[in-house]
Amino acid sequence: MKVLKRIAVMILFVVAVVALLVPLSYAVRPLDQQNKGTRNRITGFYAEQEDSLNVVIVGSSAIYRFINNVHIYENEDITSYNFATASLSVFLIEDVIDEILKTQSPELLVIDIRQYFKTNDDVIDEKPTQYLYNNMKYSGTRIKMVNRLYRDLNVIERIPYY
Repeated sequence: MKVLKRIAVMILFVVAVVALLVPLSYAVRPLDQQNKGTRNRITGFYAEQEDSLNVVIVGSSAIYRFINNVHIYENEDITSYNFATASLSVFLIEDVIDEILKTQSPELLVIDIRQYFKTNDDVIDEKPTQYLYNNMKYSGTRIKMVNRLYRDLNVIERIPYY
């Protein structure tokens, strides 16, 4: 009985530490000007009410610079969101769509194909990519993304990226 109590206390301690560290980890992440915009777009997406978007647009900087969601709503009564980051690699679009579909069921997903002509699977701009997954919620999708990005590293070497 004493051993079970001790195990329960240890489990509660670990859960409490994780519960405190997760929000704290978001607070201590670097926040330069580019990451600030990415953070606002990603956390803004998570703040959207579940299944409230008709359209989600996925892509790179052209999306958040040239698509005005307020204008679309005011003129067409269509709710939309730009899930876009600087230099979003085509390699990550599948993961981004998986993350979107966890909370939204849009009637239409628009995918910016410009990056298909600019990048390939072997060339990934690391800084904007880190901004993307650093601002995503901790989830299986985020872990899958990090594993795919850093497949050449062993699990121990990937820990800072998680």
